[in-house]
Amino acid sequence: MTLSKKVLLVSPPFIPVSKDSVAGIEQVTYSLGKSLVEQGYDVYTVAREDSEVYGKLISGGFSDLKAFPGAEFEHFHQSMAYVAFVLRDFLRNNGDVGVIVDRCQGVSLLTSHEENGPPVICGLDMEPKYFLHPKLFDVFKEKLRERDDSFVAVAEHVAKDYLEALKLKEANLGERMNVVHNGIITDNFPFSAGLGDSLLYLGRIREGKAPHLAIKVAHETGMPLVLAGGDVPLSEGSQYEDREYFEREIQPLLDSQITFVGPVGLEEKVKLMQESRAVVFPSLERETFGLVPVESMACGTPAIAFNRGGPRETIVDGKTGFLVDSFEEMVGAVNKVDEIDRERCHSHVRENFDYRLMGRRYGDLIEQTS
Repeated sequence: MTLSKKVLLVSPPFIPVSKDSVAGIEQVTYSLGKSLVEQGYDVYTVAREDSEVYGKLISGGFSDLKAFPGAEFEHFHQSMAYVAFVLRDFLRNNGDVGVIVDRCQGVSLLTSHEENGPPVICGLDMEPKYFLHPKLFDVFKEKLRERDDSFVAVAEHVAKDYLEALKLKEANLGERMNVVHNGIITDNFPFSAGLGDSLLYLGRIREGKAPHLAIKVAHETGMPLVLAGGDVPLSEGSQYEDREYFEREIQPLLDSQITFVGPVGLEEKVKLMQESRAVVFPSLERETFGLVPVESMACGTPAIAFNRGGPRETIVDGKTGFLVDSFEEMVGAVNKVDEIDRERCHSHVRENFDYRLMGRRYGDLIEQTS
């Protein structure tokens, strides 16, 4: 391995990169940077200036980017354009960057092409609709054949979606697609053998994530529920991503059985997971990966999720949690959760989703690219 190789990580500008981040991409960027530094790479990370990173932080001054109400989609693209500006400036002043690892939905791919810059390992963390428009991407397919750029999906189903959306196989670029599951710093999620009395929902407070279903599960089973909700404000004055939903579906149901604790940091999150009987992950969205079930299982706490998207690749049904196809099955799974071996949950994550494993796989791709 070339220990002096300079690697540039590029993260979205909306949320700080840190171990406490409420968003998966930023958490994984933090963990990936840690692993690459430990492997001896010279790592630079483009992220918000209030980020916590391993290696060196390149912020360009952006810190608290918010949209005007109703303009979130436009805000997304304008903010990505600013990341491209920061990246372009860095490349023009640092000609020794060996590889760019992009976690910013293809921004680095365009910029490096324009600047005749280093190859890009393009992480695919979100749905294809957030990536480069297919017609725009078509312009770069010929250049891709001349470069060593590659793609890394966070799950098999994500790779399949992008192969179809970008028509990579038809362009004889299908071999550029790789799958590397996200990893967590498992040492931060120690095992707990104790069985708590309550269920836990941990995630964003918005309708698509469906914390209201977690409340219904608690009511059906009679078990206490703790709601720990992360906040990703996109508009000035917003307290939650979907405040109307919170006030309509969540707030009226808070009582002695349903406790809302709001956003939590790493230590509090781990404590909640360790003390819970199970983590309920009722998202109605097709999660690209879903870190919460993995973090939960690392603590020894079974996870229950709908049988689609990322959880299908992280939860071993009936062994480390349950994959269900309906609300009724989710209720039934809660009633069977004591059948799960908590030690198996913990070992499953350490063996398959540790950040060092993720980092080594990225390291292999970096070496292949160089």
